[in-house]
Amino acid sequence: MNRVFLLSILPPRRILRGNCSIQRGTPKISNQQPIAKDTDSTVLRTESEKVTPPSVKGERVPVLVILTGKDENRHFPINQPESVIGRDTRADLPLDDSKVSRRHSKVLYSNLGQTGEIPDCRILDLGSTNGTFLNGEEVLDEDGVWLQDRDRIQIGNTILGYFLMDQDAISLT
Repeated sequence: MNRVFLLSILPPRRILRGNCSIQRGTPKISNQQPIAKDTDSTVLRTESEKVTPPSVKGERVPVLVILTGKDENRHFPINQPESVIGRDTRADLPLDDSKVSRRHSKVLYSNLGQTGEIPDCRILDLGSTNGTFLNGEEVLDEDGVWLQDRDRIQIGNTILGYFLMDQDAISLT
């Protein structure tokens, strides 16, 4: 049984079964007959043609993205061992939010510079007035809580997403 893997966040335009492949340009199936013109980036491959997605090929970098708040969609790559988040303009990740303390929380990047490893980051609250929340749970551990790809961090009225992004994708943001 052949399995088909979708290598795109775009929805496929049609469902194909059997040994098939849709690629940019003029897609073909196993008998090499053109089936359609398709110019988006959707690529279907059989299990035998499976390729490594781009995010796994390069180095993955931890990034905080403001999901809701005054600076929505702003990206902050975490590129130092400690990154302070707060209302203070001198913070590594300054937030314009009256519910955020000057030095609200901190992200610790424990294996910075170690290539080939998944980044190990954790977040801890710095004694803020309104607390730091990870996926809806208050961060109380003084050593911090480990972050995982796609975690949600709430600081004041601002919600940040923690993402592991391909190094090449960072330069595009």
